[in-house]
Amino acid sequence: YGRGLIYIKIDDYEEALRDFNEVIILNNKNAKAYYKRGLALDNLERYEEAIEDFTKAIELNYKDENVYYNRGTSKSLLKDLEGAKEDLTKALEYNNEEFRIYDVRGMVNLELDKFDEAIVDFTKSIKLLESSVSYYYRGLAYCNMGELEKAVADFTKAIEIDPYDLKSYQNRGDAFCNMGKYDDAIKDFAIVSELEKTIK
Repeated sequence: YGRGLIYIKIDDYEEALRDFNEVIILNNKNAKAYYKRGLALDNLERYEEAIEDFTKAIELNYKDENVYYNRGTSKSLLKDLEGAKEDLTKALEYNNEEFRIYDVRGMVNLELDKFDEAIVDFTKSIKLLESSVSYYYRGLAYCNMGELEKAVADFTKAIEIDPYDLKSYQNRGDAFCNMGKYDDAIKDFAIVSELEKTIK
């Protein structure tokens, strides 16, 4: 079990999977082993199997924000958006001070076209930790609601935090275009072109 944990820490998920398989063969009631094997499977992009292991861990009474958060993210990657939202909401019952849970639930709400709820989630995340990611996605939610000035403000904040945030320049340029601020849009699209050259 201990070696499996080390393999997870060093991102060797195949070896971690082998170790947790052995632990579960020896004791199929070991909830932590199911959870850790679920993490390994999740990182190997074997999401359906990961969800099965997270569910088994929960059935064996291993319940905290992490198991629900990870099952929720796996469900979101399989486009089970309602199931993901339910798990992420459950995760927040265990810990409502974790910015990443609000971020992922916000992204799920965006995909569900629940823009009001997405904005609430990203705002809560930003209060806990200001990140370019939260500002960017909240900007997208504002764009979808037609609140372009608020969207521009959020994309600008994302860029202040991460000056190489290509998507924020692109979306701010689009917002400027829709506002009729073509000079500002051209400046942003020029920066996007320059950034794309450095990425290549």
